[in-house]
Amino acid sequence: MEQGTVKRAPAGGLKRRRLLTAWLFMIPLVVINLLVILGPSVATVYFSFTEWSGIGPAEFVGLQNYRDLLADEDFWQAMWHNVLWTILFLTVPIAMGLC
Repeated sequence: MEQGTVKRAPAGGLKRRRLLTAWLFMIPLVVINLLVILGPSVATVYFSFTEWSGIGPAEFVGLQNYRDLLADEDFWQAMWHNVLWTILFLTVPIAMGLC
């Protein structure tokens, strides 16, 4: 062996090991996100198609809940209030920040 030369591991092996280490650190966070965010989201979509009091089995009613919601005048009033709230509390602070 020549003087001053150092034997190194192939760059591909080190890169692969770092990638594996990164994924091992991220796996717990990915699992928690799936349980905390995706799980309840899927359950919400499922239960939106059912008639369920929270106790006992859920009865599938299809799109009836959405038909009832779209025919409800209180829903549209609440929707309009949410749209106004969103417009005001997004545009005003942004405009003030830009000024």
